[in-house]
Amino acid sequence: MNPQMMMQLLPSLKSNPAAFLQSRGINIPQNMNDPQQIVQYLVNSGRFNQNQINQAMNMANMFK
Repeated sequence: MNPQMMMQLLPSLKSNPAAFLQSRGINIPQNMNDPQQIVQYLVNSGRFNQNQINQAMNMANMFK
């Protein structure tokens, strides 16, 4: 995904991370919207490993 597209998606991700992820096929429990809780859930679910999560977090930090 190119940086310009990522910048366009960033407000949606920040405003409702669970809905953003669900719209991309990543199932998150409905009552879960805290980013740290979502990250922990994704790691515990086994769908993503810690390295993948770290890479995503590093990319997200570039856009702060």
